[in-house]
Amino acid sequence: MVKRLTLRLQSIWLRHQEEMLMAGVGTTAKTGERCPESGIWQSMDSPSTTAPIAKGNVMPPHNNKAVTWKLTQLA
Repeated sequence: MVKRLTLRLQSIWLRHQEEMLMAGVGTTAKTGERCPESGIWQSMDSPSTTAPIAKGNVMPPHNNKAVTWKLTQLA
């Protein structure tokens, strides 16, 4: 029973990892570029912020500056 549970958890974890890679988590985009994927984006400045941005929208500035954004979660 423990072995089956372990195998099931490994399967779920691997599927999750594949989905994250295929979906583009970790993708970056700069202020002024079109958003390549809908989701939660984090600014790579300090202090940073997160924002929900939809695919096709223009990536915004943060604190009135051009920044690089990193996709942290899919919508």
